[in-house]
Amino acid sequence: MLSIGALWRLAFRFREMWLVAAGTACAAAGLVWLSPPPSTALLAVLCGIVGWATSEYLFHRFVLHLPRPPWPFLRRVHARLHWKHHQEPDDPRLLFIPAWSTVGLFGTAVGIGYAVGGWVCAAGSSLGLGLSLLHYESTHLAAHVAYAPRTRWGAFMKRFHRLHHYKNEHFWFGVTHPVADMLVGTWPDARGVEKSSTARTLGIEPEPT
Repeated sequence: MLSIGALWRLAFRFREMWLVAAGTACAAAGLVWLSPPPSTALLAVLCGIVGWATSEYLFHRFVLHLPRPPWPFLRRVHARLHWKHHQEPDDPRLLFIPAWSTVGLFGTAVGIGYAVGGWVCAAGSSLGLGLSLLHYESTHLAAHVAYAPRTRWGAFMKRFHRLHHYKNEHFWFGVTHPVADMLVGTWPDARGVEKSSTARTLGIEPEPT
């Protein structure tokens, strides 16, 4: 079993994790330089956290679990984003959000934040997003490697994320929290859920060679 230190060292073997850390550090530096009132800064950061907590579920369920796209380019994108991860769920090379997608997420946080409240909101929401992504990536990695979470919450989330991969891909979309699943009914009692024959393929056959 990996220690928590070994888990983090494994995470930072991947450039995707370094990119998230760099984006988070830049956002924090920007917020410090702007020096808003603490309450304003905290509100902006919370907006970024809530934004990710919501989009984590929506993106996973309604984008990553779409049927096979009709165009070859989108099929390759979808395969890298999620399909290959379901095929090989414990391959750490397929666990992390791709670098280009991470750049897009930070860009979106900056754009929406700036539109809502100027540069302070842009920096704060980006910081909230970055902190959320660090938590998301480490939690996701912990669910797929030989690591025993140190808390009941961590063990709870790991158990249900693995059920999503190995029992039924139509449930348990949350990686860091179950709130959205519980609100819309996709967090059932696992004992009453049938094992899916497409949990590892998402119902998509490999491209012919």
